[in-house]
Amino acid sequence: MLVNVKQTLNPTTETAAGRAAALSSRTSVDPRVTPSRGRGRRRVTLPVRRARSWFVDHAPLERARVEKCWTYERVGQEAGGVDRGTVSDMLHGVRRPNLDTLELVCRALGVNPADVIVFTD
Repeated sequence: MLVNVKQTLNPTTETAAGRAAALSSRTSVDPRVTPSRGRGRRRVTLPVRRARSWFVDHAPLERARVEKCWTYERVGQEAGGVDRGTVSDMLHGVRRPNLDTLELVCRALGVNPADVIVFTD
């Protein structure tokens, strides 16, 4: 049973030790509930959902780049100013770009972004 902190205080328990004793005697311990700082509200910690991890299958992007005979710099220009190094690293699998950059490069090369994003568990 959770009790509002303001309900447990009375004039005889205005000291810090009195408040702590009053709270500990009237509340049950729930590991998901953490004491608040301030106005007597309690914070409930919910279970954390792990985000699914993903990576880029760079082979279709590299294939499309070679078929169009584009350099990494040209791909970056067609994608709206993406840096040549970012395009090169993405197409070689060195680093994973953010989704906005990936979408820009995919559109420039004419590849569906859903075809290059691979989810793992």
